[in-house]
Amino acid sequence: MPEARKMDKISYDEMLELASLGAGVMHSRSIEFAKKFAVNLRVRPSYSDGPGTLIAPYNGTTQTVVTGVAFVRNEALITLIGLPDQPGVMSSLFTALSGARIPVDMVVQNTAAEGLANVSFTVSEDELPAAMEVVKSAARTLSAQSVQQATGLSKVSIVGHGMQTHTGVAARLFQILADSHMRIHVVTTSDIKISVLIDSDRCNDAILAVHSGFGLHQPSPPLPGYGRPTNSLTNSGEATDEVVADIVSRLDSMESILVSDITSDTDQCRISLGNLPDDPVAATTVFAAVAEAGILVDLIVQNTPRSGVSGISFTVPAADGPRCLQRLQTELKTSYPQAELHSESGICKLIITGIGLRSHTDVGRRVFRTLAENRINVDMISTSEIKISIVVSSQESAKALAALQSEFRMT
Repeated sequence: MPEARKMDKISYDEMLELASLGAGVMHSRSIEFAKKFAVNLRVRPSYSDGPGTLIAPYNGTTQTVVTGVAFVRNEALITLIGLPDQPGVMSSLFTALSGARIPVDMVVQNTAAEGLANVSFTVSEDELPAAMEVVKSAARTLSAQSVQQATGLSKVSIVGHGMQTHTGVAARLFQILADSHMRIHVVTTSDIKISVLIDSDRCNDAILAVHSGFGLHQPSPPLPGYGRPTNSLTNSGEATDEVVADIVSRLDSMESILVSDITSDTDQCRISLGNLPDDPVAATTVFAAVAEAGILVDLIVQNTPRSGVSGISFTVPAADGPRCLQRLQTELKTSYPQAELHSESGICKLIITGIGLRSHTDVGRRVFRTLAENRINVDMISTSEIKISIVVSSQESAKALAALQSEFRMT
């Protein structure tokens, strides 16, 4: 990246996402400890006396929307088509993968249709033969309709706290990719990261286009062309006496901690679009319309397109659901009249936060096993390097949260 520049400051969570992606600067565990103790870290070069980069708590304000871009090459995509939409299915699949110690990434489950769901995830190409053997066996047990695989893929991610408070980031990303004529296979998100799976032979082009498109070569990158800022978040990042006391009490076992927090959010509405063309222009149109309405998008899921047709689901604040639906109905009448549009309130997003979630295969198994044992069905899944986001019915939210917190000893 000839136009890459040094960052003066980055937050713990941004660094965790980038470090887990293989940015090669800091080990994830060191950042996790610093975050727990609210200790500032300064990374300085050995070849100069420059100030380096400060890794510190996020203070609730940011001058940039996107902090950095990262990528992972040599990814393979596995998709199980036509899985029964019922509790226990994901548990069976991830138990099998965990038993074979196969790390998975970019786990995606979109909204089910007619009682059937499709699930996709990525593995490294080196792990593909072993993963396919496990998945084919699981597919027979679970009565899946078929299993598909694809190779020659790369994951490109943008990271930044600004996307928590500024609409239009997803629209801008999809516009950049559409302008470069890049096909998007899968989309996953967390609150501060958006990842897309693209063809590997376009990876370098994508990185350059995204880096330039978000102005990351500039000291003060411009805001995206869509949307506007919403209310800022606040987070002092200070280590209170209670936090320090809790950390000290757990020091003996801290090295084994994989899950650091589990929360739920019932203030969500899900918007689902089907029968869209397999074209990043469609995603750009959808999210530009939402951003121009001043609506902040949270969770975004796009599963593997089939037969040239794609589907996208995303969540917005519950209060914005009706307005978002109305705005998209107006937009789709003109742009994509064949598209199918649905909304659903009464959902809950569960967020499991930790480190090493990709490499520690047992975390996913325990999450889905716990939900299955409590007969809680999974409606949507999206993952990042440090977060697993799962959508369930709001009627199951309290039971799901309590069960997961108990499983990972968070109570």
